[in-house]
Amino acid sequence: MEDAVTQTQPAASGVEGGSVTLDCAYETDARYYSLYWYKQHGAEKLVFLLWEYSDGLKKNEAGERCSVDVKKSKSSISLRITGVELRDSATYFCAFNRD
Repeated sequence: MEDAVTQTQPAASGVEGGSVTLDCAYETDARYYSLYWYKQHGAEKLVFLLWEYSDGLKKNEAGERCSVDVKKSKSSISLRITGVELRDSATYFCAFNRD
């Protein structure tokens, strides 16, 4: 099986103070893998937000307003942003890495 990532909505849009969820699906037959979320404002550099390893290890550089929900049974990872602020308006990218 070839690894694949499918992201349905790359841009976050929501009501200020509300919440927004971005979804990403992945396909793999790997036992160990990493899932990532990044954001980008215009032509600026990508900014690392979150990382989760297949065994449950996590790293969150985005702060408490951002969290991920990984559903292995559905091969999906969702990024949830709460307390939406104007600076959250960006393009978001999910990524996959086989280990």
